[in-house]
Amino acid sequence: MTQFILHSPLEIVETPQFFLGPLIFLLLGLAIGGLLLLLSKPKNRIRLLFYSTLAGLILFCITIASVQSYDWYRSRYLTNIEANEDFLNGNASYPLQERRAFKMLTDKYKDPNDLRLVETSVTRYDSIVDRAKTDAFDIEFVYYSKYLKGRYRSGCRITGNQSILQYFDRPLNEAEEIQDG
Repeated sequence: MTQFILHSPLEIVETPQFFLGPLIFLLLGLAIGGLLLLLSKPKNRIRLLFYSTLAGLILFCITIASVQSYDWYRSRYLTNIEANEDFLNGNASYPLQERRAFKMLTDKYKDPNDLRLVETSVTRYDSIVDRAKTDAFDIEFVYYSKYLKGRYRSGCRITGNQSILQYFDRPLNEAEEIQDG
């Protein structure tokens, strides 16, 4: 289905795939009607074949509508979430800490699908907390926000079991845009 988005409507109609879907469902409806004709002896055979063909077309329309509604749902509610998961899975140096920091960032949004990660930066250093040596992490994310123009930065510090979101939705300045872009 998504291959049709890239073409003009006239090009879509000229492809054999455009007619293949409805044809398969028409033939399925006719096959069911033919089977019903063999199993029972209806008074009006043409009407039975017509209704079975119509049922096949209705089934085709329901199938297309369900596929389209799933595509709409996925693009509206899941696309950025899946992309962010892939980004974190593929680029994480310290996965547990980065996920924790990202969770803190997404908790600031009503919908986690509202932002899309493009860059992450992690700085790890040793720290002493209550006379015990522990690891500390400064994690920054660069992302696009659905309702804001441009790219934004957030920063989180994780020390032991404590996490602090230092800032979020800070727009990148011109120098950062040039350096990153």
